[in-house]
Amino acid sequence: MLTSLQSTFILFLATAALAAEQPVVQDFEIPAKTAVPYTYCIGYIVDPLKPSFLEALQNSPPDLYHLGFHTPFKFGLGPTYGYELFTDEILPPGEIPREIERIEHCIAEMRKTGIEQIIPYVYTMAFFGNPEKRSGFFHYYDNWNEYRGYGLGPKPEADPTLWTQARGPHPLGGGPSDDVLHYDPCINHPAWMNHIDVVTKQLALLDYDGMFFDVNTQYCYCPYCQEKFDIYLLEKYGKQGLVDIFGTSNHRQINLSTIYRDFEKTILENFPPYLKKIWKKEKLSRILGVTDSGEIKLENDWRLLRCYMQNSQAEFPPLHNLKHHLDETFSAHQIDDVDNEIKQEFAQTVLRYHFHEYLESNFLAEILIAHFGSDDIKRRCCSDPKSMLLWVETQRLWCKSMSAMHARLKTIGRQAFAEKGRGGDFYTVGNLGPISTVDALNKRRVDGINLIDWAKSSDMQMLEEMPQPGSLESGAIISNIFGFRLAMAAGTRVGTLLYRSTDDNAADLSNAEAAAGGGGAFIQPGTGAPESRRRWKKFFADYADLWDDGESAARVGILFWADQVFYEFPEHFAAAKRLVHVLSESQVPFDLIVEDSLSRVDHYDLVFAPMLRYLSDSQIEKLLDYARLGGNLVIIEPFGTEDQYARPRTETTLPAIDPPGAFQNTAYGQGRIFRLNDTEVPARLSDFWCLMEERSNTFILMRDYIDSVRKADIANGVDLGPAFIQKLEKCSGLKLRWCPPETDAGIYIHPYRIPSKRLRPERIVLHAVNYRLPVYADEDNDKQKDPMWLGSWSGEPVINENVAIQIPIPDGYTVAGVTAYSPTEDATAPAWKSQNGYLDLKLGSLRTYQAVVIDLDF
Repeated sequence: MLTSLQSTFILFLATAALAAEQPVVQDFEIPAKTAVPYTYCIGYIVDPLKPSFLEALQNSPPDLYHLGFHTPFKFGLGPTYGYELFTDEILPPGEIPREIERIEHCIAEMRKTGIEQIIPYVYTMAFFGNPEKRSGFFHYYDNWNEYRGYGLGPKPEADPTLWTQARGPHPLGGGPSDDVLHYDPCINHPAWMNHIDVVTKQLALLDYDGMFFDVNTQYCYCPYCQEKFDIYLLEKYGKQGLVDIFGTSNHRQINLSTIYRDFEKTILENFPPYLKKIWKKEKLSRILGVTDSGEIKLENDWRLLRCYMQNSQAEFPPLHNLKHHLDETFSAHQIDDVDNEIKQEFAQTVLRYHFHEYLESNFLAEILIAHFGSDDIKRRCCSDPKSMLLWVETQRLWCKSMSAMHARLKTIGRQAFAEKGRGGDFYTVGNLGPISTVDALNKRRVDGINLIDWAKSSDMQMLEEMPQPGSLESGAIISNIFGFRLAMAAGTRVGTLLYRSTDDNAADLSNAEAAAGGGGAFIQPGTGAPESRRRWKKFFADYADLWDDGESAARVGILFWADQVFYEFPEHFAAAKRLVHVLSESQVPFDLIVEDSLSRVDHYDLVFAPMLRYLSDSQIEKLLDYARLGGNLVIIEPFGTEDQYARPRTETTLPAIDPPGAFQNTAYGQGRIFRLNDTEVPARLSDFWCLMEERSNTFILMRDYIDSVRKADIANGVDLGPAFIQKLEKCSGLKLRWCPPETDAGIYIHPYRIPSKRLRPERIVLHAVNYRLPVYADEDNDKQKDPMWLGSWSGEPVINENVAIQIPIPDGYTVAGVTAYSPTEDATAPAWKSQNGYLDLKLGSLRTYQAVVIDLDF
């Protein structure tokens, strides 16, 4: 039972969370304007005063350095001295000034190397200790009142064991002993909020410039979350809206959906009985070498379920053909005939095959219908609009809670700056994790991780990706273009933490992505590749005008609604990803368009609506207006078959085109509508985004799969993009490509229009990036290592010669001059001519990156 005081406090929190939807980031704008990229290094250094570390910084200081746990109050422990993941030595209040002095000295010495900004690491949702021994964070809690002078409120009555999310504690990996537990507190719990507020205020009162939020995962059904959910629904729908949508005007009768937990639990706990049922029939004792099904367990079962739901490639053997697959892969049909080192892989392959069969079996279907009234696994068995919408709103609440925490901590940092009389803003970076695969995007949205929400509340979003950009041996390209385009669409910046971009060539290409992406940073692990960092830091400083307040000059847009996956529809993600890579490799500049910027859709000559199943009436009408007034709307079915409340529409929303597909188009007012089936968009299975995150992170596994499938795609004549673009150009009458069709698919381009200022004319800046950087596997075969951490290395870039680009010139403007700049190569002024509204130019060679500057006269 909550006290009236607690309820009042929760009401305040819920209201504050809704208010946090208003941007707290300075100069927030959707889409974002271009901003100067910068260099950024990350390293969790135990001793920042170590001479070798300071010497490495002095040799090539980044603009920003991201340090470890050096804060007076540690996120998961309370006040401690030094740099430890776990310690029982909680500092008494009188010793905290000594720790503050140590940290300030470390920061001062680091700044002497030339670093402009330094931020520490804060894990916003974890604490460590043992409640029986009262160690770690529990020691701090027991002595809570001693630290009231540092901003803590009254000691909470509830023990920290009651502050946690639904997951519960687990052993602390890497801790000093097995009895140290890792707890996941709820970010909506007032006591945890109070602690994190103090952590933030105390670090801001030092000489730090901001902070980094890590492991931002909220998946909780506690009373504080439920109360927040009640108020969120009432604020959003009103009493009558709740009646219309949920069948009651009492918001307190509508509980957070538990379908995520219940659905997975039901499916995973019923696989062992299924296996036992088929054991004798499938002769699994002989194949697997064990007598009982209980002696063997499927690994990563929850990940495999997710892969099945989103159609991730490479995780399951082909159905109805296990024997052939085993023969091709292992040259054996039973485990006794394979070498010891691959017996586990053999066993898991067999189990994965039968898990796939189980997911499609009548055995499971009957269980799901009994539990949920539906056997629709791909839609998480949300059998009616009400249950689906409840699940959607539950996820939205978690995302908004996370965004509200980021906004609150940023505000606290600003207030601390003001308190100490310091100017400038408190700079914040949030870790989104990876988003380069559909699996990674889909995996994290159930944890409150959503770039669209976070864009308003933190200055930069970290994308923590494993692979380096470049080209595999088959010619398949790895890039981070999706992240940079999405960030700009949402009004924010991204930094790509690329663990394998460690040599100069890889670092050059990674920095080039940030330059072409309109801002942000390549986040380097450690201080390697100093030459690359040095030249890019100088380039960004010397040519800052190239990113001064610019807008994208792309003429093609892709609608990207991040919450389509909340409705268990990851197909939209997949369709958008397909288009992003096809357009990039065809030199068709494009933007992503998020829901909040739909009003800008008329800026584009052609707009893709890729499998937007859930749309409001107003969104559909806006898109039809776009076509009616002269736009080209390319719909990839389904489109608006359900409304935003998950209710099916009974009438079609579109002009009749029977049948959809074959690039037929219907004149619609002054424009056109194209209705394409999903099969008409190039279905390249050899794309990085198709893979499960764990496979994509393991370079050898990723490379082997993508290379083999890409070779098959080419051998089978699969359209990798050119035919699709050619058909669109023919049907629409538009020139979409900015380069000739024979241009290497490894060249990506993106243009921005930069306004005139002072003595600078209005200009177009076109960034050209060459992804033909060969990436090879590190042949280290040390079996003691986790394969995920076996690295890659870069060859030399394959130089593209005589790159022709045709750039549309804005009406009423002429070209005054063309120049090119680059930190990676000699960028001579390209040959050019201007006629018929276009500028034709040719880059003599493109090694890694060039910025082509086109000055305009009006």
